[in-house]
Amino acid sequence: ELNGAYKRTKDLVSVSTDPKQASLDWSQYYEGVALSDGQTKADKLQDDAQKWYDLLKDHVGFSSENGQSVNGVMSTDVPSGWSIDTSFSGQAYNGSGSYPQGQCTWYVYNRAYQLGIKFDSFMGNGGDWASKAGYSVSHEPKLHTALSFVQGQAGSDPTYGHVAFVEAVKDDGSILISEMNVTGLPPLTVSYRTFTADEAKQFWYVEGK
Repeated sequence: ELNGAYKRTKDLVSVSTDPKQASLDWSQYYEGVALSDGQTKADKLQDDAQKWYDLLKDHVGFSSENGQSVNGVMSTDVPSGWSIDTSFSGQAYNGSGSYPQGQCTWYVYNRAYQLGIKFDSFMGNGGDWASKAGYSVSHEPKLHTALSFVQGQAGSDPTYGHVAFVEAVKDDGSILISEMNVTGLPPLTVSYRTFTADEAKQFWYVEGK
C-alpha cells in the first residue's frame, strides 16, 4: 500500500533525516490524523521517535544523506543497474507463523518460499541461520540464498544478528540483497542493499531446499 494510496508517506519518510519530522509525516499522511487534532499528541510522538532513533541508530543500517554507508549502499527501491525476478508478494506462507511478522526472519522465510525455496520454520535468529544443521553454507555469494549476518556485522543487531535474501549476483561478484526491519523504515517495508565483491565474501550464504 506504500506504493499506492500512501505513496506520499513513503516518499517523505524514506528520505527523512529527522526522526521527529518523520513521525509527524507518518501520522498525518498514513494514519490520516491532522497534527492539530489533540489525539495526535504531537509532542509525545516526536519524543518517542527521537528516543527510538537514538536507541537503534548504532545497530541498524542507517545510511547517510546520499545513501552511502560502511554497511553497503541502501535504497528503498531496486537500485539502478540491478533487477529482481519479482517483487515481494507480502504473503505469509505456510510455516512462517513461528517468525514474528515484519522481522528479518519472517521476511526471508516468506520471500524464499515465494520463489519456491524452503527453509525450516525454526532457523533461529538472523545470525543463527548459518549454523542451522542440514543446510549448505559457504562464503560464496549465490542467487536466492539467505545471507546470515553474524552479530554486529554490517550494522546488524549485536545480539541477534540479521538475515537477508540474495536477489542478484553479478559476474564481478557484487550482490543485491533485500531485507526487512533494518533501516528504521515503516513496518513491513522491504529495502535493498548492494555490496561489492570483496564485501560480499565476508558473509555466510545459506542455501534453502
